[in-house]
Amino acid sequence: MDDEQVGLLLVFTPSSTEVCSTLKLPSRFRTSPIIAALVPWKLNVKQYRENEWQRAQDGLKSSDGRIEAKLAESIGKLPKAVTAKPQYARGLRIHQFTPAEYDFFKRAPRRYCIWNMPSDGTMKEPGFETKALVAVLNAWKAEEVGYKVDVRVVFVHVGALRSLQKLEALAMRRAKRPEMRFYTYGTHHSVHPERWGIKEIFPLGGVVTFTAKAILEDPFEVYRLIEQISQHPLWMCYVHPCAVAAVAKTSYPATDVLSLLNR
Repeated sequence: MDDEQVGLLLVFTPSSTEVCSTLKLPSRFRTSPIIAALVPWKLNVKQYRENEWQRAQDGLKSSDGRIEAKLAESIGKLPKAVTAKPQYARGLRIHQFTPAEYDFFKRAPRRYCIWNMPSDGTMKEPGFETKALVAVLNAWKAEEVGYKVDVRVVFVHVGALRSLQKLEALAMRRAKRPEMRFYTYGTHHSVHPERWGIKEIFPLGGVVTFTAKAILEDPFEVYRLIEQISQHPLWMCYVHPCAVAAVAKTSYPATDVLSLLNR
């Protein structure tokens, strides 16, 4: 007002407990999806810098609460990246990236495409969440190449999952490129909030089994592989009882197999 700052307009969600507590927000407003508060304060520099909700502008900090602490530590303190590229910092917070995605994209330049239609704009005119995603991927030196070119990563907006089958050669890509990674991102009213944010889908995993011949030829190597598989989050191991019986019968042909199994 008259070129003087006389207030602050804060836009936040009820999940921002520190802001709600500071403003003494009445409980009847906490059911709203988003809240705007006009605060008639004129803060001095010291007060301005002490506010937790403003401190995030100084860099990516572990105490931010909206950026995973380990991710903030991996990226480090990048005040220039935050102040010069606010969309980058906003994208990290909106999509809740983890250190795993950061490490994956920083290991090598990744080519990707985004399937966001019809829930978050189009390819030529993307929506807000898609723009925030692109800002992060640009900062990580990834390259968007469209739908018709071979890619390493496909991002799918959670609201566009039902139309994903329209992505060109989807089945063939998954069959010929098992290493291709698919991630969902964003928010949508048709998807439960637990599925919002960056989530990997179609992960490479499965069930491993062993034949009796493999066990007989190198039982110690089989045992080592079983231990490795049991520790992996996306793979599991199953040895059929018939294979165990075949190993026992081949190893001890003159002995009752069931008595061996019982021992």
